[in-house]
Amino acid sequence: MSILLDGLDLSGLRVASTWDGETAAPPTIAETSLDGSEVVWEGPAGLERITLAGGDAHGWITRTTLDRLAAMAAAPGGVYPLTIDGRALSVRFRNEDPPALSATPVEPASAAGPDAPFRNVRISLVVVG
Repeated sequence: MSILLDGLDLSGLRVASTWDGETAAPPTIAETSLDGSEVVWEGPAGLERITLAGGDAHGWITRTTLDRLAAMAAAPGGVYPLTIDGRALSVRFRNEDPPALSATPVEPASAAGPDAPFRNVRISLVVVG
């Protein structure tokens, strides 16, 4: 499967889950306000969520790639091109559903140079526009 996110080749990852907003109820987020009352947010119909994931034995990325993804996830209002097997989308990181990005180092942190490998990658995105 070919996966490109803003020019980063993430082809080793798999599409772990999708939610297209038409075949399931919208996601619900409940928060507690400062006065202790509950506030419930629901996603709009048509919202498409995509989760890209790697595992212990596939979808490893380097520290350099992880750092670039982390910078993208941290950019306020950042929207990026995503291509999955020729399907072109515009996405943003799903920061409202943390963590939007996670990965586990293969080696101890002391050995983590720019090419150090990370596994169990999980990237949570939402389609915009």
